[in-house]
Amino acid sequence: MQDLTKYIDNIVYESSTQINDKVLGVNFLEKLKYLLIDKIKLFNKNFIKNIENYQNNKTAKKYGENYLLIKVKTNSDSVSTIKNIVSNDYLSIVVHGSKSLKIYENSSSKKSFFLNCVTNTGIVISKDTVISESISKNTILLDIINIKDNINVEN
Repeated sequence: MQDLTKYIDNIVYESSTQINDKVLGVNFLEKLKYLLIDKIKLFNKNFIKNIENYQNNKTAKKYGENYLLIKVKTNSDSVSTIKNIVSNDYLSIVVHGSKSLKIYENSSSKKSFFLNCVTNTGIVISKDTVISESISKNTILLDIINIKDNINVEN
């Protein structure tokens, strides 16, 4: 599994080096999204099988001027969350499966915007956005969280 951890770290690192160091936050994640999706399309079924055993890193790493925490989520069952407030800017890429989002104006609002992400698509969500999400069974997500204030950072 160490090889898979290195592989994911390497594709994020390689992609981040293609982005200007002065690009930060949501703009950085937005540019990173397109670069990563191109690389994720090349993943083979063997990679997807191995990703189920991937051990998520608890420490953010510095990529350029951005501190990123990379998480791989695998869901053997459907999962839903209702009106969750996002605590950091983050990028969510669907490696396999689907994820549906409702984005609200605020936590008391009933008005929402609906978005469905399927395999090889992603979305960048800004800090303090109110969302509900529904992740389908057997979905694999690559979430990259932009951590601005870090205590644990690897170089």
